Amino acid sequence: MKASLFGKRSDELTPLLEPLGFNLTDSNPEVIITYGGDGTLLSAESRYPQIPKLAIRDNSICVKCTPHKDVELFRKLKDGHLKLTEFAKLEASFEQTTLTAVNDFVIRNQLPIHAIRFLISKNGEQVTDKLIIGDGAVVATEFGASGYYKSITHQTFSNGFYGVALNNTTEKLKPILFKQKDLVKIKLLRGPATLSFDNNPDIYTLENNTEVSFKSSDKIMRLFQSDTLRCPNCRVNRMNY
Repeated sequence: MKASLFGKRSDELTPLLEPLGFNLTDSNPEVIITYGGDGTLLSAESRYPQIPKLAIRDNSICVKCTPHKDVELFRKLKDGHLKLTEFAKLEASFEQTTLTAVNDFVIRNQLPIHAIRFLISKNGEQVTDKLIIGDGAVVATEFGASGYYKSITHQTFSNGFYGVALNNTTEKLKPILFKQKDLVKIKLLRGPATLSFDNNPDIYTLENNTEVSFKSSDKIMRLFQSDTLRCPNCRVNRMNY
């Protein structure tokens, strides 16, 4: 199997892969093996979209359970015993710009001393009867639901949904779930605000009355053994992050 390694310390995996017969190459790999954490995986997907990926925690920050030990995963990958899961990406459009995210889009106040004011609609209908005032919103995919979205809402979701978490609003508001066929729009009435996505360094400024549309993308991320970064039995040493 042709595999490519991705991550600052990914060369540490070479002694495990080569004896198993993996052909390590950057030319047309069948799989990208990322070595790090969520950010490493997102960076790899941005650079090498659509190519199947296997995400491995860096051994310096994680004590792995038996099923997720590196050599066990590599044997299963070589033998075709790892499940390949497809995750739909999310598309955001505003003005003349269209972006695609694996994890989430974050709209937040550009100036920390000022809240922003915005409205949210789903399929043309307002989802709240009042203006929303707060720090912003996180629009997350199913894959990203266990990240920033969860830290705000203390919950997660799955089964083909997307979710909008409302960040530090003046009134406590429940998160909003929508299906992949839905069209969600966030209109910024008073900003300025920023729009960021995944761990991409590009950050966009949103001026007053900018409307951002969110919908399911026809692009996907393909991931082997999708629980490797979120396994409750793998003990992450956060002191080494």
